[in-house]
Amino acid sequence: MARCHAASSRVTARTGCEAAAMRWLILLLIFALVFKGLRSWLRVLGLGDLPGDFTIRLFGRELYLPLASIVVLSFVIMLLGSLV
Repeated sequence: MARCHAASSRVTARTGCEAAAMRWLILLLIFALVFKGLRSWLRVLGLGDLPGDFTIRLFGRELYLPLASIVVLSFVIMLLGSLV
């Protein structure tokens, strides 16, 4: 995993930090898209209405940001992965 502190070359460390941040951003986007597709099914299980799941209405559109549910699902997937 890339660390974001001083290394032998500032250019290399900066590029590594940016790449790590981009990977996390892409992963968060993928989780959000998957969660959006499964939203109605997951609401039956109680996910999607947690504190930290935001719904923003802007210009007649609804933007759903399931931040807390993504954290819970990531934790569950991590636990399942460590058991396998």
